[in-house]
Amino acid sequence: MIILSAMQLDSFHLMGVFVRVASSRSFTLAADRLGITPSAASKAIARLEQKLGVRLIVRTTRSVRLTEEGEILLASCQRVLIEMEAGEAALLRRVTELSGRLRLHSTLGFGRCVVVPLINEFSRARPALVIDVDLSEREVDLQQEPFDMSICFGDLPDSGLVARKLGYMRFVTVASPAYLSQHGKPAKPGDLADHVCLGYFQPRTLRYRDWHFKGQGSRTAPSAQLNVNNAQSLLDAAIDGIGIANVPKVMAWDAMQDGRLQALLEPFATIGWPVSLVYLERRYQSQRVKTLVDFLVKRIPADPRWRG
Repeated sequence: MIILSAMQLDSFHLMGVFVRVASSRSFTLAADRLGITPSAASKAIARLEQKLGVRLIVRTTRSVRLTEEGEILLASCQRVLIEMEAGEAALLRRVTELSGRLRLHSTLGFGRCVVVPLINEFSRARPALVIDVDLSEREVDLQQEPFDMSICFGDLPDSGLVARKLGYMRFVTVASPAYLSQHGKPAKPGDLADHVCLGYFQPRTLRYRDWHFKGQGSRTAPSAQLNVNNAQSLLDAAIDGIGIANVPKVMAWDAMQDGRLQALLEPFATIGWPVSLVYLERRYQSQRVKTLVDFLVKRIPADPRWRG
């Protein structure tokens, strides 16, 4: 990163005043364009001449004329200005065309089911933009890792991050028609003790994820005859008739719609975990981050699979 000193910044200011005066051949016109007084413009030129040790402009009551040294400096400054304008134009094109790279993190199941299809749609209309999507069950630290945003579940700590609420991760208890025809259908959460429950194993805690039911004083955990730390694998096992699973509703939606799975214990279903899109708070946020955030915040909650 290039950091300019106060002296260098002052030189840029003086050069800018000089170019305006030299181009317009008038202190009054230059001052008007710069939003300063003619006296301030004159003092700026005098200070620049003093720093360089040469006379740049010959002033008379009727005209402003450049010296030979002033003509040389004007040509050099104009070249610099042309390069600066080209750089500004290139940066503007980068912003308006949404080019560059974006990095997003999500859990595997939610990412495959919800996020990636939307990212595919988003990126098709923006071919100059590169999007890296990291799908994993680990927690990421946006302060330390090179991610622009992350999909987070549950209550968020006060971390100085911006969190946009997307909805709630509702869970549904499901089983295949084949399993239910053989083992029967549980009428209440307590009946799960007599069934084969497919547990979500959490490697970090060495525990199974609890199943939550409305009106129950305690959490009902699965019996864990089969344990997998991947929701899609639990869903596949339930479709195959291995047992009952408790999985995100958005993931089980298609299988419930086409009859491969049946929802169980629906009167006891809870609202689930809050789901948020989280990103760093920056004063000058890039346009590509803003655009993707606005897109996801609008489209994810509109997904009909979120409805209770």
